[in-house]
Amino acid sequence: PSAQQQQQQEEETTASPFPAPKHHTPAVLETANTSFRSPLAREIEARLQEQRTYFRESVESMAQAPKALAERFQEMTPVMFVDKEKSAKELDDFLKQSRAPKADDADEDADAIDDQPEGKAGDASAAAHNDSGSDDEDTEDPKYAAARKLVADIRSRVDEAYQVAESVRGLSDNDVDFTLARVCVVSATETLAAHAGTIRTALLNTVVSDANEQSAAVNAQFQSIEERIAQIPTNEVEMKGLQVLMEEAPNTVEELCEELRVLHLRLDILGSYKHNQKWDDFEASWGSWLWPARIEEALHSRAQDLKNEHEAMQNALDKERALFEKRVALLVPRVKAFQKYGDVTKLKQLNEEAGNLEEDIRAAKEVSADINEREVTLGQGDTPFPKLEEASHLFAPLLKLWTTLADFRRSKTDWMEGPFESLVADEVEDEVQTTFDVAFKLRKD
Repeated sequence: PSAQQQQQQEEETTASPFPAPKHHTPAVLETANTSFRSPLAREIEARLQEQRTYFRESVESMAQAPKALAERFQEMTPVMFVDKEKSAKELDDFLKQSRAPKADDADEDADAIDDQPEGKAGDASAAAHNDSGSDDEDTEDPKYAAARKLVADIRSRVDEAYQVAESVRGLSDNDVDFTLARVCVVSATETLAAHAGTIRTALLNTVVSDANEQSAAVNAQFQSIEERIAQIPTNEVEMKGLQVLMEEAPNTVEELCEELRVLHLRLDILGSYKHNQKWDDFEASWGSWLWPARIEEALHSRAQDLKNEHEAMQNALDKERALFEKRVALLVPRVKAFQKYGDVTKLKQLNEEAGNLEEDIRAAKEVSADINEREVTLGQGDTPFPKLEEASHLFAPLLKLWTTLADFRRSKTDWMEGPFESLVADEVEDEVQTTFDVAFKLRKD
């Protein structure tokens, strides 16, 4: 056989006993079209599509669920970069600065009014007064408005840490099951919650410490009032000061209570953050409210004693005045005795006696002024001392006479017995003329 025939025989020998199917034949194509258009084919295709969709969603969820959980945790991670000590220090500085009175706004308003032309400044101040008067009922007390603004500032610093500490444990269960794995988030949750909690605690402790510091200052003022009320006055000035203190004490106590009310606005936020104070801090801040009752009791028990002390001090002053008037009465005879003196040979002795009498009258005037001042302090009128006034009036020209004469005699001795070249004519003439004028005036009086 030829080569072509041999190849054909080999192919027939090694060929499969089953003939190869031919899918492109018209019969096969017709069968396929008929099957695709049948209801059973369409139902099979729909079920396959459902399985494809389910598989696709499962794959996507396996990737998205862990990512979503991670994003929720990552949103809270900035709190990990907050330094609690630095934040507490900043809050402490802020609270201390808020205590200082801010007069800048008032100064600016005053400067603005001063800078306005004359006439308009008065209109502006009057308008401001009218506006403030009309809005008094609707406007909150500036102290409380400032306190509430301060509380809002404190909250803005605490809220971020508080929200992380409260919400991080609710992000998920401790163990989260995904399609291909189980994730344990306990460590991440506890780390975030613990750090946020320490920041919140540090900030709130700073608020408590600042409030206790201010409460201690208020308590010191209460204690000072109580101690001053208990003091026993030793003189009229202390008596008057104690009376004024006791009269003003109710208003002072009310002002201090107002400070405590404003101060405790910031302590009220501790409950909203579930922050428990230590007992010492609680006692220091809330114990201040015991002082008003103590002051009221001290005022009530001291009133009658103070009245008795006032009467005793007034009686003692009356006795002192009576004794002083007796001493003053002795000055008049001494003054009248000077009216009879005329022996110039005893000029030195009389001049010394005049000096002593002058000192006694001056000292008596100081005592009388002191007695009058103490009388006014005790609520009495300053009563005059007619004997002292009489003695001073009578003695004034006599003192002038004898001192002028003594000065002239002393100068005359210097002129007559001293070196001639030391004399100054103008000075001698002036002193002689002055002596003559005094003598003439005294003689005329």
